[in-house]
Amino acid sequence: MATPDAWTERLFIAIASSGQTTDDNFTSIVEKVQINRGERGYESVNLLNGGRVPKFTPEADTEVTMTVYPTNIAIASGFDQKFNKTQTTFDETEPLSSTNTLYRDKYRVVMLWTNNISQTTAIAAVPAASSALRYTLINGYITKCSPAEFAPDGTLSYEVTMKFPAFNKSAVGNITVESSDGSSQLAAITGYTSS
Repeated sequence: MATPDAWTERLFIAIASSGQTTDDNFTSIVEKVQINRGERGYESVNLLNGGRVPKFTPEADTEVTMTVYPTNIAIASGFDQKFNKTQTTFDETEPLSSTNTLYRDKYRVVMLWTNNISQTTAIAAVPAASSALRYTLINGYITKCSPAEFAPDGTLSYEVTMKFPAFNKSAVGNITVESSDGSSQLAAITGYTSS
């Protein structure tokens, strides 16, 4: 099966903190996503004989920015509690409350485009005969969770930014991109534990 001409309309997004047993699916509150891959810089250094040698700079952090429409601060339908990091537990008893802390969790975000009409999450397997493109970014942090300007004729939205280093301390990559043309299954992604 061939891949589609372009990926349009639908994107599945799953977010999990390190050690979280199930991912939170955020597709229903996200309007748009921008993945800003870190630059792998290069410049040439001039030599006295007129020649050049390459000078590389390390790959920069990758940022994922989302425009979201939360209606509360619950962990599965908003970002405030994830951003504030309430150490080990989230408030799940109404009315909900979240206060900023000094703690920060590491996060994974998985984004999946597929033409499988029965797909429900970004981390589930995509069966053979369905095409897919999947980004998985790990060991990152939520760096911004800000309500946007609100007007009486508008809708409350937030801008949420997550930042991911290119590599972990052991120089193992934190960014995986996968695709399938439908000739074989794209495997499911297991639980997230930071490295």
